[in-house]
Amino acid sequence: MTTPLDMPVHLQARELLPIEDGAGLEVKCLRGNLWITQAARPPRPELGDRAARPRPAHRAARANPGSARVPSCGVIAMLPAPALPRIVRVLRLPGGERVLVRPVRPRDAGILQAYVRALSPNSRFNRFFGPVPELPPAELDRVLHLDGRNQLALVAQTCGSGASTVIAEARYALVSDGLECEFALSVADDFRQMGLGAQLLAEIECRARALGARRLVGDVLRSNETMQAFARKAGFTMTGVPADARLIRIVKDLATSSAASPCKPAISELPIAA
Repeated sequence: MTTPLDMPVHLQARELLPIEDGAGLEVKCLRGNLWITQAARPPRPELGDRAARPRPAHRAARANPGSARVPSCGVIAMLPAPALPRIVRVLRLPGGERVLVRPVRPRDAGILQAYVRALSPNSRFNRFFGPVPELPPAELDRVLHLDGRNQLALVAQTCGSGASTVIAEARYALVSDGLECEFALSVADDFRQMGLGAQLLAEIECRARALGARRLVGDVLRSNETMQAFARKAGFTMTGVPADARLIRIVKDLATSSAASPCKPAISELPIAA
């Protein structure tokens, strides 16, 4: 019997849930904690009835030789280790608050627009280079339907006031020659100066390296001194943008810089529901 997504089942310790590509994921806020739920997939008919039956957790764990050691308490999810970094990440703020970073999905239009509207006018101006109240329809549609590999939009969510809330967003895209990866990001006004922007940037840098990019680049308004200082601290250099005197291009050489890779496969510590 399939368990509806609105009735998640809390996995017990030592049970593993594979999450392959982010498809079918739901993020819920229950009792002050973020949960991931995943729609059950129908069994493949060629495997037959016996193969399609769910195995006990201890047998499933033994069948996965690449699994990391499972702690004796808590609820975890195990993600495979594909060529690209895993899709879903869990970051931590200095106060210990967990933040889920995941791809934007086509049905995320509402929460993405709500995040943009909640930014201060100055933050929206710095992020989108103009006084936009929300994403224009064409731009919103483009963000919701990126290819998911060479182009990806991410949101960071946390659990506040009984609801899952987007507190940051980021995008990156590998340019046609494959040598540069363009990026942009923003953090909600109330969550700045907590290290979230730096963690998101490190995540993007790791993904750009995995795609084979040699440079990470982005455009920043000349008037946005805060972002320029942030970029310098992260190892970027500055150059002009001949086509637009309002902008400065920030560039980081990924071939020579040495940075941590937080997006390598690891165990998520979020509660998981199946």
